[in-house]
Amino acid sequence: MGFYPRVETKASLILATNIGMLGAMAVNFPVRDILSPRGCCGTITALLLLFSLWHLYVVFFPHLKPGEKPSLVFFGDIASMGWRGYHNAVTTVTEADLLEDLTCQIWRNSEILKIKFDRTQSAFIFTLTALPFWLLLLSAATLRAGKFVGH
Repeated sequence: MGFYPRVETKASLILATNIGMLGAMAVNFPVRDILSPRGCCGTITALLLLFSLWHLYVVFFPHLKPGEKPSLVFFGDIASMGWRGYHNAVTTVTEADLLEDLTCQIWRNSEILKIKFDRTQSAFIFTLTALPFWLLLLSAATLRAGKFVGH
């Protein structure tokens, strides 16, 4: 469970970067001249960042499908049992059944964490791929406006 904060922190950083890049694009995107090189850079950047955002959505909201049987350690199953049902299940469970439930939950958490890491990596790759196009878009917008960086 200690790895969850690591992946969530990385995903949050990528999300903030994507939002910042999209914000800067919103100001500099040439809607009237979408077929220009600047417009093409903007379109490519937007698509890559949207793919990145999709992967981040999966990271932040993983699909928590229910298991074969209600678990005594998964919060979703515990909440659906109600207090009395959970109390009865906990007081009557065997040690072997509890061990099976715990190992199943550890495996499921690992499966969810792997999805989060894989999707965070994909989001990072899409963001990095969008970066050169984004820089070209901003450079072209700066040159088109007659402003030069540093002046």
